[in-house]
Amino acid sequence: MLAKENFFQKNGMYFLIGTITLVALIMRVKCCFWGSPMQLHTDESAIVDWTIEMLERHSWEAHFYDRPDHFEMKCNAVFFSIVSWVKYHKPAYEAFTEHKMTFYILARLYTTMFGTALVPLISVFAGKLVKTMEQKYRRIVQLCAAVLVAFPSIFVQHSALATPDIVLTFFVVLFACRMIDYLENGNRKYLYLCTIITGVGITIKYPAAILCLLLAGMVIYRACLVEKQPKNIIKYGFLCAGIVFFVIFVIAPNLITDISTVCTNIIEEARPTHLGSDGLGFVGNMIYYIKAITSKIGLITSLLFVSGLIYMFIHRSSRWLSLSVGLIYWICISSLSLHWLRWGFPIYPFYMVVTAVGAGGIFCAIDKYLKIKKVWYYVGKSAVKVCMGFIMLSTILSGFCMVKYCSLPDTRALALEYMEQNGITEKDSYYEGYTPFALSDPYSRVNGFTKTKDGVKVKIVHGAKQYFIMSDFFKKRYLEEPERYPDECAIYNSLGDSYKKIYEKRADGNYETSSVVLKNIVNSWKYLRGNQTSSGNTITIYDLNPTVLTLQNLSGNYLSAVNDEQGIYIQTSEEPYQWILYEDEGGSDTLLSSYSGLALDFDGADLHNGTKLELREATGETAQQWTIERDGKWSYLVNNENKALTYGEEGIYLSDYTKVDNQRWIIEKK
Repeated sequence: MLAKENFFQKNGMYFLIGTITLVALIMRVKCCFWGSPMQLHTDESAIVDWTIEMLERHSWEAHFYDRPDHFEMKCNAVFFSIVSWVKYHKPAYEAFTEHKMTFYILARLYTTMFGTALVPLISVFAGKLVKTMEQKYRRIVQLCAAVLVAFPSIFVQHSALATPDIVLTFFVVLFACRMIDYLENGNRKYLYLCTIITGVGITIKYPAAILCLLLAGMVIYRACLVEKQPKNIIKYGFLCAGIVFFVIFVIAPNLITDISTVCTNIIEEARPTHLGSDGLGFVGNMIYYIKAITSKIGLITSLLFVSGLIYMFIHRSSRWLSLSVGLIYWICISSLSLHWLRWGFPIYPFYMVVTAVGAGGIFCAIDKYLKIKKVWYYVGKSAVKVCMGFIMLSTILSGFCMVKYCSLPDTRALALEYMEQNGITEKDSYYEGYTPFALSDPYSRVNGFTKTKDGVKVKIVHGAKQYFIMSDFFKKRYLEEPERYPDECAIYNSLGDSYKKIYEKRADGNYETSSVVLKNIVNSWKYLRGNQTSSGNTITIYDLNPTVLTLQNLSGNYLSAVNDEQGIYIQTSEEPYQWILYEDEGGSDTLLSSYSGLALDFDGADLHNGTKLELREATGETAQQWTIERDGKWSYLVNNENKALTYGEEGIYLSDYTKVDNQRWIIEKK
């Protein structure tokens, strides 16, 4: 009878974990279509586009070194090729241009496979950690760990993006899981599996090299403390190093053969100049990562986390050493100058596992110390169950809120509709990253403006643009550090005073979790029941209101350029040609082509009579400075050396300013 009961309990456990995993899969797959048909996440192109580039070269070497993402590229290359031949009957690199979003979704689904597999894996890992705990409480630990990984909004969201963080997290947890097996029984196959995982991890993201420290620790622990054979340190140390290098070489040979480029990119990626993501210091970064996860699953989980640590201290076991994977990763990643939420993903599952252990440990303590006191026993158990119920409910609701968030239209898509309806094009706009014309561009464009005594003014190089398209993503990040970025903050705050705002789209469907569990439950429920229409950053469009001119001569022809190439000589044409009058703070005027933004300049800054006029990059220098002299209905364009814009059979050139007929122009504003 007992065996039958255990059978149903065991299979019931499998059913629950399977159900959680299935729901997690469905949620992640739904999020894979976020933004479609727009590729909204700036980091995804690093994997998708470079995979296609590699396939197009018929090569096994990916020429991208930033993260480096090579493992995902190789797997996606196979994935893309199979789907492309089956669906489009041609290679992926030929189908990509026409079906770009399909390949982005495929790459997201690839991440989803690992994000979903992480759910049963964390349950298995938690079960191994508390193997000696009473069976019914061990199952509670496993279920709690599974829920805490399956449903948090950040895990749902990032498991549906073509980025490396969730993939790396899966392999880091797998490493810890195999580490337990090696530490307990010393079977070398588990050591070699951990070594292979380390090599794979390094080809995903460079910080996976942290696992090498754990490999060394595993070898030293077994050799010195268990087997009492220190000589094995050298033997297995060299063997593990060789396996790591071999795995890296098989997956990404150029990470070995082109090590100088790898080092250059690592140094570049570790630079402490990313906007809004540095300056906390080592301890500040450590606190940041803890706050990052507690804010998503509830601050109250920190109490369970401490309970888990206490339980592990009381019930000391070599199995707890596997949690050093998360600890060492946390310490090492916090030592960098930068901090990013997504960098902490390999840390977060370990926090969740210890939290789950804390829940099981409290139940064990209640059984041990309060069982004879019936009232306190039931009160204690009920209180823990209610607390865990609220945490689980809050976590589950946040996951469903993220699914809803990903299903809402993004403000960039809605702004693009407005621009298409109102004739606002990429050519006549100056725009930031995270806006409709720069979906994959992670840069602000505030440096395109300069402060003036009356407000702000767009710089001359962008003086021919009609519109400025802004995302408040950058504005908010600059405003978080006003002491560090005073000029940028001043420019953003003054834009509305200097230029007319013609469009603004604020999202009403953005979702943020609360670290207070009860508040998060209420907020999440309201969000799920709400009628939100959009998500994303606020998109604002300003009219830069440039002064548009035409210059017509006595013959009725217009000052124009043959084409918009730099260095092309200026001529006249029968068709009107528009110029932008840009006035700098000193009062000098520059004429910019409204088609190219290039400035009216004279060849080689030569001031002799007969020097021809041409288009050059707008700098506002002396050769581009003009004054409009008016005399009745006629106007003359004169430079600082008293040379006038003159036309003749040989084209447009400079000559002494004498107000002769071929220096006369009718200048009209449009």
